[in-house]
Amino acid sequence: MPIPIRNLYYLLCYAYDALDLLGEAPASGIEGPTPADLFARVLSHGTATLLRRGLDRNYVAHDEELRNPRGRIDVSKTVKRALESRGRVACDLDDLVADILPNQILRSTIQNLADGGIDLDAREQCAVVLERLGPLSPLQLRPDVFRRARRLRMGLMSRTLVAWCELVYKALLPKEGGKGSPFQDFWRQEGAMRTLFEAFVRGFYRREMPELGATSERFAWHGVALDPSSGAVLPMMKTDVSLNSHSKVVIDTKFVPEALKPGQFGGVRLRSEHLYQLMAYLTNLTAYAKCTPGEVKGVLLYPVIEAPFRYRYELLGHTVEARSLNLDREWPEIRRELEAIAALRS
Repeated sequence: MPIPIRNLYYLLCYAYDALDLLGEAPASGIEGPTPADLFARVLSHGTATLLRRGLDRNYVAHDEELRNPRGRIDVSKTVKRALESRGRVACDLDDLVADILPNQILRSTIQNLADGGIDLDAREQCAVVLERLGPLSPLQLRPDVFRRARRLRMGLMSRTLVAWCELVYKALLPKEGGKGSPFQDFWRQEGAMRTLFEAFVRGFYRREMPELGATSERFAWHGVALDPSSGAVLPMMKTDVSLNSHSKVVIDTKFVPEALKPGQFGGVRLRSEHLYQLMAYLTNLTAYAKCTPGEVKGVLLYPVIEAPFRYRYELLGHTVEARSLNLDREWPEIRRELEAIAALRS
């Protein structure tokens, strides 16, 4: 599903809560022919903003042999190295430096993008911020590097940019062969796009309609286990997006190649497995929240770039919709459609 680059930008910004942190750069100003170009522009813009505010820094311990002592004098090292005869002492120092893991991740990601065949304008933007970042220790990006980074304390903007770097690592990995190799096809990675679409919808409502308390809700099946071992293996339920007001709307996002499937005797049909899952959420959530079916509504939401649709039902007392979100339109139209979905809560 080749979502237009200008709208992929909005998906990413809402999913990663980055509209403010990246200075709300207009989508038209970062538009490029490929996702790699888009990522390069967004990360360059965000890094330039971060540099204006100041890179995150941290204290790094090291030792030096000095004529004029500073820090803590290490007597043991001084004696072992016979430094006194040379008029020096070993000192343990803590220096505040920018050469730390989050900044190394940022620099390495931008360098990889610049080496990956992006267009000339994006490559020039990368070159500018790489020069401003200055020399940082080289870093081989791997999954464990991002796991380590998530455990660190860092500023909100650095944390957001590192999260974007991880998305680049997962979605735009170069094929084997080294620098300059083509990027993988972003659109065909259904798992990554499914996660992104879900985070986008939840992030949009959190930012634009905070009064709805958009969240991913966890709750148990309505029932009891007949023995302890059975209870231990029963999974929790978890919604993609729950909107809360006088009534509740559960939005189950579905990023699939085809939203509707061919019917047995012609025409099209909703995917039964999607409808079963949504109805399980609605019925169990009604019991969990101790409300009536009319107070819990559901939406199956599918991204499309053509042939939009909307189907409405009342099932077991619940208002249920299966509808598309056309991502091939201008952003104000997409925004209005998301606002209309939220209106189901009233």
